[in-house]
Amino acid sequence: MEKFKKKLKKRIVFGSVYCGLIPLLAIALHFCVGETLSSGFTLGFACGIAAVSLVFVIQSARALCSDEKLRKMYIAETDERNQYIKNRCAASSVCIILAAVSLATLAASYFDRTIFFTLLAVTYCTVFIIGCCKLYYHRKLS
Repeated sequence: MEKFKKKLKKRIVFGSVYCGLIPLLAIALHFCVGETLSSGFTLGFACGIAAVSLVFVIQSARALCSDEKLRKMYIAETDERNQYIKNRCAASSVCIILAAVSLATLAASYFDRTIFFTLLAVTYCTVFIIGCCKLYYHRKLS
C-alpha cells in the first residue's frame, strides 16, 4: 500500500504542475501570437484539460487522507477484471480509430490535398506507434 501512496503523491505533483503550467502556456501563446482562428479554441481546450486534471488531483488527495478511500482506489486500479477490460477496450479502440482515419484519408483525397496529407500523416504515425508498442511489449514480455 505504501507503493500506491507514493504513486498517488507523484500523480498529485505532476497533476498540479500540469494544472498550473498548461493554462499559463496557453495564455502566454495567446498574448505572444495574438488573436488567431485557433487561439480561443486552444485556450478553452487547455483550461478544460487542466480542470479535468484538477479533478483527478483532488480525488487522489482525498484518497490519501482517508484509508477507506485509499483502499477502494487501490482495489479499483489493481483489479484484474478492470485491467483486462481496459486492455481489451484500448486494443479495439485503436483498431477502430485506425480504420476510421484511413477511411477519412480516402474520402479527403477527393476534396482537399492538405487534409488528405494531414490525415495520411496521422495514419502513418498511428501505424508507426502501434508497431513500436508491439515491438516493445514483445521484447519486454518475452
